[in-house]
Amino acid sequence: MNIENIVKAKPKPDLLRKRLKNGGYRIEEDGLYKRCTTCRDYWPADSEFFFSSVSDTDGLNCYCKACYLERRYPNGRSLKQIRQSAKDNYNAGYLSAVAMMTR
Repeated sequence: MNIENIVKAKPKPDLLRKRLKNGGYRIEEDGLYKRCTTCRDYWPADSEFFFSSVSDTDGLNCYCKACYLERRYPNGRSLKQIRQSAKDNYNAGYLSAVAMMTR
């Protein structure tokens, strides 16, 4: 991951205070850490460890990337399956766009 593309958590002051009090965040000497709601471990509060999320108040998902992927794909996925899925999604979108244009 490119260092320029990393998104940091941006909680509002009242949210930061609340989460520091209840243990959702922790401040250490090298920055702000966020607790994953699944594994309960603290990770740096940035997009290197958490997926970005527009709907979450601090801009990061509540699950760390490892827990999210484990929940999303409980049996795991091979690289071949991931590539095929991306290719199928692209082709489906392309074909539906072509069908809409020909109407």
